[in-house]
Amino acid sequence: MLGSLILYFFDGEYLNSRQDINGAFLPILLFGIIIAPVFEEIAFRGYFSKIKKLQILSLVILLLYVIIFFNIINLSLFLLFLLLLIINKGKENNFIFIVSIIFFGVMHYKISDFTSLLAFNSIFFQIGFGAILLWIVINFNLKRAILLHSLINLTLFTFEYFYIINETDFSQKRIENKEIYVEWKKEFNFLPKRQEITASETSFEAKNYDALELYRAIQPLDKKEKQLFAKEPFISYTINFQLKDSINANSGLGLDLDELAEQYLKFSIEHNILAPK
Repeated sequence: MLGSLILYFFDGEYLNSRQDINGAFLPILLFGIIIAPVFEEIAFRGYFSKIKKLQILSLVILLLYVIIFFNIINLSLFLLFLLLLIINKGKENNFIFIVSIIFFGVMHYKISDFTSLLAFNSIFFQIGFGAILLWIVINFNLKRAILLHSLINLTLFTFEYFYIINETDFSQKRIENKEIYVEWKKEFNFLPKRQEITASETSFEAKNYDALELYRAIQPLDKKEKQLFAKEPFISYTINFQLKDSINANSGLGLDLDELAEQYLKFSIEHNILAPK
């Protein structure tokens, strides 16, 4: 409800690291409905299961999460959680529950995501989700929480699939101006496919690359990568991209890139494919 209020009162587009999805749909779907629910429920709710071995395993996996996704917020919440457990001598209280569900919510995000109030729309969803799952573990068992977690992830992925299929234009496209000539076609990236690319200093042809992978593939190795969001999850491209002879050495983007990568980035931003972080 809090997240919905934020969306209602604050307009604008906001991208966060949770939306920055690269890869084929099916492997990520299987990870989201099988592996992630099991590990996340053991990590964040296993301690409340009353089973000693699960409680120990919960703290171990939580520590691994903090190490893998290290930042000061995750570390602080983990230490606060441990401190509360010690102070309360392992007994449950409402504050321990609150810290646990907040920890679950923010663990899914990077510090760089906390740059706008709009970020808290997604964060409050995760916190509310965590509260429901914790209630299920306390009142029923961990298995039911894992099952619900899996079903909700399946629902979200199913919605995402049909939204992409219905809202994406998969027809062949072409543009030409004084700087570039581009032909491209989108495909839904359901299964991993062999990627192919041929490139020169003034053109490239690529198949089965998503937009961000393609940018990285053509970017000079000695150039620092600009931080970008891929705005089209699970979409791959077949694309022919050519620079025209009349291209200027500097297109005005203010980026230290060579011409081919610079013009591809400009094209991708203009066509709402990539967005700067």
